[in-house]
Amino acid sequence: MSLFLLSRRSFSVLTQIKIDPNMQKKLEHLSLISFQNEQTIKKVEQTIHSSDIIHQANVDHLEPLYTLVQTELCPLRQEDIVSNEKTLQTKQVLKNASTTYEDYLVAPMIGKRDSQTVEKVDTTKL
Repeated sequence: MSLFLLSRRSFSVLTQIKIDPNMQKKLEHLSLISFQNEQTIKKVEQTIHSSDIIHQANVDHLEPLYTLVQTELCPLRQEDIVSNEKTLQTKQVLKNASTTYEDYLVAPMIGKRDSQTVEKVDTTKL
């Protein structure tokens, strides 16, 4: 079984990420979550930093896993080809939806929501 470990020194090698207001708007738009306080932004910065550490790990000598458990087999299923008929059914369902976004249903908000909403960002500039 192959394992790789990250030493504590590798955590200090990468610089800490700072999210500027423009990046904050983009992240809010992509995640559909409003970052309402500084604490939330700090958590997102820490998450990005942790992801960068994992991304920097040298895993060239490791074989890719197709299952989380190396000791048991997990056969892969065959890919299903989506037919035009299925695509037409999807379009008919989306016609009945009150709100859609990029060919997805938009569910109504549950619970109270502040008056502050996420601004729409032009996705062509992302």
